[in-house]
Amino acid sequence: MKKICRKNGLSRWPHRRIRSLVNRITSLQAVGDTLVEKVEKARFVAHIASLRRELSDVIHNPNGKSRKAQEYERRKDSNPGDSMSDDTTLSDDGSKHGEMDLSCFEVLREEKARGSISSLLCD
Repeated sequence: MKKICRKNGLSRWPHRRIRSLVNRITSLQAVGDTLVEKVEKARFVAHIASLRRELSDVIHNPNGKSRKAQEYERRKDSNPGDSMSDDTTLSDDGSKHGEMDLSCFEVLREEKARGSISSLLCD
């Protein structure tokens, strides 16, 4: 599995994160089915929908950062004292790329981000 993931540009397959999200969704559905109050039930349904979106994001972009890492990057970028050099740019996934050549893994990761490797996830 590890060799297949590396060959297709995936740095790692986030099986623990996927399993955790599936377990949380299942648990919330079980508790939500027993609720009588509409307000509480609506809150559970909204949370389950949020977890399903996160699960979909993880499956479609396994190399992507977690929500906590994305929030950290946003906070770090919004700090006024934090500046980047002129030759450094941010890619779609928030990683910094300078003028140096991209490695094979970075090129494959960017292809996957554009959707060219998404067919591997569907098969």
